Amino acid sequence: MSFSPYSLSTILSYFKFSNQTSPFKAIQIKVWMDPRLRILSASPASSKWALRVESIDEPLSTTTFTCTFLEEEPVESWDGFVFSIFLEMNADPEILAHSPNLSVSEIALHWEVTYFFDTNATVEGKTLPVRKTTLFKVIPDVPYTVIPIAKDSDLINTAVLSGRQTSTPMRIFTVSEGAQLRDVTSRCHCISAESRVLKTSPTCTSVYVDGSELRGISKIKVHVHYETWTTSTEFTVWYPKVPITVWISDPVLNAIKDWKVAMWRWLPRERQKKDARQFACINKFQQAEVS
Repeated sequence: MSFSPYSLSTILSYFKFSNQTSPFKAIQIKVWMDPRLRILSASPASSKWALRVESIDEPLSTTTFTCTFLEEEPVESWDGFVFSIFLEMNADPEILAHSPNLSVSEIALHWEVTYFFDTNATVEGKTLPVRKTTLFKVIPDVPYTVIPIAKDSDLINTAVLSGRQTSTPMRIFTVSEGAQLRDVTSRCHCISAESRVLKTSPTCTSVYVDGSELRGISKIKVHVHYETWTTSTEFTVWYPKVPITVWISDPVLNAIKDWKVAMWRWLPRERQKKDARQFACINKFQQAEVS
């Protein structure tokens, strides 16, 4: 496991305990947190445990997790997860400036574990604290995945009828280890798996058809390349079945030039009195239903 700037991570606390002569009722874990880490939430990993969280601010900067076993009988053995911690790493340079002893490449978590034994149904006895240190690597905030997003995944190839290109815009984004979303469209290269059906601009800004296609196809892939990452997205191209039959409600087309129809025209208020109007003429257009 590693951290990167502004990354969100989950740490699961796993315990393995077996002692029938000294069963325990609760576990207390004290953690000295690195100032670059912030606890967003903590929750028990099983319904058999109750979790209480207590934090102390600087200069100690410790957080104590007390896990209490909810069943009546104490725990004689346990092999599994007890609780989880949801963390965020803060990459503010001022943190390192105020803490010169911190390592740039590593984050250390210091743990102190104490078991509380059950005595007459009360928590009295406890073990001596056991201390451990866990080191995590800090890695650069590199892309985690590449996501192509198009405005529409279906294209109707009307270019074979009109001669005009039909296209839909597309953008390429990366999601980094630190959950940062970046537009990297200009630095990507796209290739269509079947250029005779669907074409793409080299910089991935759009996919299009220009009328030279021979057929349509579903789930045609466009491959996206960004640095060392490769992904793909799917489109469906609809191709018209030719010849096309068009039905029109009025097959007779008449010249409509100079056809006029009378209408009321409202005059501007600043020119005439309110509600003033007069006759005017506008062009009349022929209408018909096409199917």
